[in-house]
Amino acid sequence: MSLSGALCSLLMLAVAVRLPHRYFGPVSWSILAAFAHISGQLLLARLWLVPHNGLFLLLPFFSAAALAFGIINGLIAARLLEELPAQQPEIDHA
Repeated sequence: MSLSGALCSLLMLAVAVRLPHRYFGPVSWSILAAFAHISGQLLLARLWLVPHNGLFLLLPFFSAAALAFGIINGLIAARLLEELPAQQPEIDHA
């Protein structure tokens, strides 16, 4: 289950990083990845473990969790990226 969520999340991020950086950044990427992760897990659970559509009644709860944790993760990532030192070119003193 975790692997399916992780793969869907990585595929979503591979697409999301190509979106315009003016409108999309760490927070929006994190939200998209969180929704993809939940979607991948629910789809696998539906196909493999729960053979009826009643599973999708949980979608509002999982969507709220994906949104909340996506925002939290994205804000933390954005903050950490801001704290990275600027990359200085190395000078060879040989």
